Amino acid sequence: MDFLAQVLSNLLMYGVAKAEPGGMAPWRVSYTITGCLCLGGGIFSYYSTPSTPQEAWFLSTAEKNSIMRRMEENREGGDKTGFSISQLKETVLDAKAWICLLFGVLYAFNGPVDTVRKPGYCHILMLQRFDSQLSSSCY
Repeated sequence: MDFLAQVLSNLLMYGVAKAEPGGMAPWRVSYTITGCLCLGGGIFSYYSTPSTPQEAWFLSTAEKNSIMRRMEENREGGDKTGFSISQLKETVLDAKAWICLLFGVLYAFNGPVDTVRKPGYCHILMLQRFDSQLSSSCY
């Protein structure tokens, strides 16, 4: 599914760059569009995702009971709302947690590095020089 999101986002960026919307730089328009899409997706997910298996409208009664039994056996899904130092230590010392963090950082870092310098776009991390032409095209 990630490849589809990348293809669609690249097409969106290409369309925004070609349209040359008035008043805003194309990179600002693309960030505004993707920000609104992310915000909309987050709001939809917040209201459509069930809090417990019992509230899951898409599960049958047998599936709900099976999930609840498994959660009870694994002692998951409790009402513990406090902060636990032991869990913090466990997370800090867990190599998988650090790999996930590194993966997330590198995945997010990919976008600004790949930005192609086109009219209206600017290299965010690799600006070679600050001339007036570059400044006017980026802002």
